[in-house]
Amino acid sequence: MIEARGVTKVYGAGTRAVAAVRDVSAAFEPGLLHCLWGPSGSGKTTLLHLLAGIDAPTSGGVFVDGEGIGTWDDARASAWRRRHVGFVFQFFNLLPALTARENAGLPLLLDGKDGREVRERAASALERVGLAGRADRRPAELSGGEMQRVAVARAIAADPAILLGDEPTGNLDTETGASVIGLLKGLAAEGRTVIVATHDTRIAEGAGRVLRLLDGAVASDEKRA
Repeated sequence: MIEARGVTKVYGAGTRAVAAVRDVSAAFEPGLLHCLWGPSGSGKTTLLHLLAGIDAPTSGGVFVDGEGIGTWDDARASAWRRRHVGFVFQFFNLLPALTARENAGLPLLLDGKDGREVRERAASALERVGLAGRADRRPAELSGGEMQRVAVARAIAADPAILLGDEPTGNLDTETGASVIGLLKGLAAEGRTVIVATHDTRIAEGAGRVLRLLDGAVASDEKRA
C-alpha cells in the first residue's frame, strides 16, 4: 500500500510560486490499475514523482505500508525504488547500444545481481510481455510498441510491488496502446499496485480507479467494480 497524505508540491517562491500538486490525499491499493487522469499541467506527473520518492513534497507526506518515505536517507530511498518500484515512461528511455534483453536487465545489474540472474530474469520479463523472440534486437530494430513492451519488461524484471507509468501510451497507435493497457491491467491483477499518469481516455476507461486531477487537486475519485 502506498499513500499520499495531504501532499502539496510548490515550485518557486513568493510571487513566482506555483503549486503543482495541492493537498492530495489518496491510498493506492494492490490489485488495481489506478489512473491519474487529467490535461497537461494538472499535476499528474508531479504526483507520480512524489509517490515514487523522486521528488519531495513541500508539505504532507508519502507513506509505504504506513512508513513515511520522507524519513529515509537517499541510499535507502534509492534501494527501495530499485527493488520495489518499476517505471514505464512515454519515451521508452531505452539505451540504443543495448539489446532488448540487456535493457530489460539493466536495473538488476545496477542493483548488483550476478550476470546469470540478470539474464534469466530479463528473459522471463521479455517472455511475459510477448517479446521472447526479440531479445537480441536493439531499439532501432524494434517498433514503437515493441520498445514500449521492452520498457515494461525492464520495469517488471525485479518483480516490483509497485508499477508506475507516465503517459505509457502517449506515443503508440490505438491497437498497440490497447495491448499495453491490457498488459498493465494484467500486471495489476497479479497483485501489484499499478499507477498510471495519463490524459489517454482509453486508460481511464479501462482502469479500476480514476483520480481526475485539475490544477493540482483531486477533482473526483471514482473506483469501479
